[in-house]
Formats: sequence, C-alpha cells, structure tokens
Amino acid sequence: MRKKLIGIMSTYGLLEHFEDMQDPKQVKQHKAYNGASDKHINKSLFKDKKLNKLWDKAETGGFTAEELQALKEEFTHHQEKIDQYHSLLDQVESKSDDKEASE
Repeated sequence: MRKKLIGIMSTYGLLEHFEDMQDPKQVKQHKAYNGASDKHINKSLFKDKKLNKLWDKAETGGFTAEELQALKEEFTHHQEKIDQYHSLLDQVESKSDDKEASE
C-alpha cells in the first residue's frame, strides 16, 4: 500500500511533501505509479458513459481517421443535446419548486 502511495505521489510530483522523502538515507528512485492500463487512463471525451463506451468501441473498431472525426462530431452534438435536456429539466424543477414555495 505504501509503495503504491509513493508511486502515485511520484506521478504527480508530490514526493517533497512526504516525510520519509526528506531523509536522504531513505530516498530511493521511485517509479511513477500507473495502476490503470493505457486503455483506461482518463480518456473520457464525453460526460455520458454510454457515449464513452461507444467511442472506445469505435476506436478499436477499425474506423478511418475521417470516420472517427465524423463520429466524434456526432457524439459531441448528441452530448450537447443531452446537456440541453438536463438544463431544461433543472429549469422546470426549479420553477415548480419556486411555485410550491410561494403557495
């Protein structure tokens, strides 16, 4: 557990904040920790999990760069529509909450 913590701190350049690293006798060269595989390193392009899963499949599906670019544009457009929908829902809920509070 401690080894993983030191590796993570090394990854983010935080070793100087770790007490054991202040003692020159105990300082060793620590390799940066990368617990996730390259496939799962924060590749989230979209807020929607389903879009991200579809995007991962598309990347490994053998699409050309042009096809991937077109698909990314479509997914981005879809994400914008989802965001718009949630914004409208929030507005409707806040108006109904205001209405109930005034009664």
